[in-house]
Amino acid sequence: MNVEIPGIYDIKCEDDTLYCLAQNHAGMLSVLDLAGLKMQAQLLHFGRGPMEIMAPLTFNSMAFSKEKGETVLLLNNMQGKVLKVNVSRSVKAGDVKGNVMDSVPPSVARTPKYVWLKDGVYFYHQPSANQLTYERGFIVHGEKVQTVFQKQLNNVSVSRADGFLFNILGTNFGCNRELGRMVEASVMLNTIYLYDFDGIFSRIISYGGPSSDPLQLEQVGIENLPCVYQSVRAFPHCFVALYRGDKLINPLGKKSALHFFDWEGSPLAEVEVPILASSFDIDFAGKKLFALETSSEKLYCYDLTGVLKRIHQAEN
Repeated sequence: MNVEIPGIYDIKCEDDTLYCLAQNHAGMLSVLDLAGLKMQAQLLHFGRGPMEIMAPLTFNSMAFSKEKGETVLLLNNMQGKVLKVNVSRSVKAGDVKGNVMDSVPPSVARTPKYVWLKDGVYFYHQPSANQLTYERGFIVHGEKVQTVFQKQLNNVSVSRADGFLFNILGTNFGCNRELGRMVEASVMLNTIYLYDFDGIFSRIISYGGPSSDPLQLEQVGIENLPCVYQSVRAFPHCFVALYRGDKLINPLGKKSALHFFDWEGSPLAEVEVPILASSFDIDFAGKKLFALETSSEKLYCYDLTGVLKRIHQAEN
C-alpha cells in the first residue's frame, strides 16, 4: 500500500478513517481517509505543552467515542492529565482542538497503559515499584481498585529485579466497554487473561499447552525470549490477538497469525498473515485486514471476506 509515514508503529481503523501512530515530528497521529488513504491531518506533538504528549502511546491506551456526531479521542498525555481531543474539529482546523478532561493520579501518571473506560473509571497497567511484578487495576474516581482476579495476576513474580525480567509478565490489552470486559494478551507467555470490570467473570486461555512458567522462562536468556502475542484488538463481538510465536529479539520468522476469540474465550478462527506483523486492525465493514510490518514501515491490506463469513457462521 502506498502509505509513507516515517516512524509508523501502530494503526487503527475507526468508522471510515485509518489512524496511524508514528514517532514523527510532523505529528504523532496521522489521520487518513480509509477508502483512498489520503492524508487528512497530522496531529498531536511531543512536548510539555497543555495539548502535547510526553511519550509515545499505543491505540489500546486511547479511547475513541462520539459526541454529537463528532469523533473524540481520550488519552493520557503522560503529564498527569487526560486529554479530550475533538478529532473531527482538529482535522478541519489542521491543529489540535480539545481540552483537559481529567487528572491522572500521581501513582500512575507516567504509565502509557492508562485508558478511559467510562465516566470516572480508568484501567491502568504498569511494572511494580520493586520490578518483580506487574500491577493492573482500575482507577475509580481517583482511587485504585483491584478485582480478586487482578490481584492474583499481580502476585505473579519474576525471581529478581534486574531492570528487564519483569517484562516477561507484560501484556497488551483491549476492552469491551459495553460488555464491561478486559482482555490481556501476554507478550512472552502463552496466556490470555479475560475478566470483567466487576470481577464476576474471569478466564485464562493457554495457547498450545499448559500456561508458561515465568521462572522457567527466565532461564532461556534474553536473546531467546519469545514474542507470543504482539498485539490485541477488541471488537463488539470478538477480540483478536496477533500471534508471533518467534524470538522477541532478532526474530527469524516471516509470518504471523491472528487468533479470533469470542468474549467468553472460545476460539473462532486462526488466520495466517504472510508478514511478520507488529500491528493490525480490521475494517469489518469493508472486510479488510490492515497489517503493519514495522521493520520496513510498510502497510499491507488483505481481504477477509471468507474468514469473516466463516466466523459469522460459527457464531450462529
